[in-house]
Amino acid sequence: MANKHGSLSIDSDNLFPIIKKWLYSDHDIFYRELISNGCDAITKLKKLDMMGEYTLPADFKAKISVTVDPEAKTLTFTDNGLGMTADEVEEYICQIAFSGATDFIQKYKDKSTDDQIIGHFGLGFYSAFMVADEVEIDTLSYKKDATPVHWACDGGTEFDMTDGTKEGVGTEITLYLNEDCLEFANEYRAREVIEKYCSFMPTEIYLSKANAEPEYETIDAADKLLERAADYENTEDLTAALTAAKAVYANTSATQTEVDRAASTLLDALAAMAERADLAALKKLVASAGGLEEKDFTSDSYKDLKDAMDAAKDVIDDLNRAPEAIGKAYADIITAITNLERVGNKAALVAVIAKAEAIVAAKDSYVSSTLNGLEEALAAGKAVNDNPDALQDAINNAVTLLTEKVANVRLLGDVNNDGSVTTDDSALLLRSAAELDTLDDAATVSADMNQDGIADTSDAVLILQTAAEF
Repeated sequence: MANKHGSLSIDSDNLFPIIKKWLYSDHDIFYRELISNGCDAITKLKKLDMMGEYTLPADFKAKISVTVDPEAKTLTFTDNGLGMTADEVEEYICQIAFSGATDFIQKYKDKSTDDQIIGHFGLGFYSAFMVADEVEIDTLSYKKDATPVHWACDGGTEFDMTDGTKEGVGTEITLYLNEDCLEFANEYRAREVIEKYCSFMPTEIYLSKANAEPEYETIDAADKLLERAADYENTEDLTAALTAAKAVYANTSATQTEVDRAASTLLDALAAMAERADLAALKKLVASAGGLEEKDFTSDSYKDLKDAMDAAKDVIDDLNRAPEAIGKAYADIITAITNLERVGNKAALVAVIAKAEAIVAAKDSYVSSTLNGLEEALAAGKAVNDNPDALQDAINNAVTLLTEKVANVRLLGDVNNDGSVTTDDSALLLRSAAELDTLDDAATVSADMNQDGIADTSDAVLILQTAAEF
């Protein structure tokens, strides 16, 4: 691939200020957006494997890796999902091609949530620029003979795309944090945000600190277990191993043998705790899954989750359960969460339905030929809006169709097609009648207020009367 320098396809010059300043009220939300994108990429790759269009490696394990590097002031998100080709990077990353974004946001900022706006325009990836001065992408597609791609953008509308060096299939996104957001490169802050937003992600998330010594993360894991000591039957061995490991870690004179021994003892204690925590982990998962609101998901997909939770509760209550029953119940809930289908955002659909209904209610005020298909599109849009299980694709299609019909409607007397009837329209018609100007066919039809097939001075009078009423 030849090196490429280009501009992002953005219809509105102030898109980035919108993203950075107020589109997301909570700046830490970028964690959720980037991790969610990685989970989606992994889910799609698994589906390709199920359909026989791709073969996953025998040792494949789905994972999202988050690496903080406070010294380099970077934050890196890595997934082993389907990756992207150069063409896909250009299509999905380089083109933020939506018209009227600013107008839309201004119009609906008090009527919809930030998430709804984000979902409507697919801005998840660009949330990274709220905290980063520069963002880089390294990706390799699952497609045969694909080559790695490197993409970089400094937060303006210019980008560079070159051949990359990534070896494994998937995507790695690196954020070069700005000085105001260095907190997000702190491992404890990162863990807090991940637990806040990503508890129900279908893929395991691994957090690490760049260049950290192995025992560091082990100690941290032990600390996190002890925070939930009530979930476990006995924490004495782990507490003792943790105390000893911290002492060795703090001792700058400790030998490598002492470090290795402390780390090994702590790892053994962690493994033992994990075995005893199976039932506690299942209980916690059931409680957490119960926090998902039914209204946010399609009825069928939520029913599957509820069934899995009910089955898990039966396992928890069964004192004679088989050992493998706990693992199966846990896996079934995770599968159900993975397969949840979120119902779509209907804010834009509701708005265009209201506009269409207003037009239909006053259809005598419009050119009849421009109303063709509007009522049918309105009925279809209402059907989608009334469907509690409507997915985003169906909603978007209904919005597109109805918006096109509404946009084509023209008011009688609106000669200049500016959406209103004013004295300017009468003046245009009078100039045409005096042969000082020429109207096109659409304008002529709009000017024919009395519907006699001729646009003349009598229509100009009616336009003036209509303008006066407004």
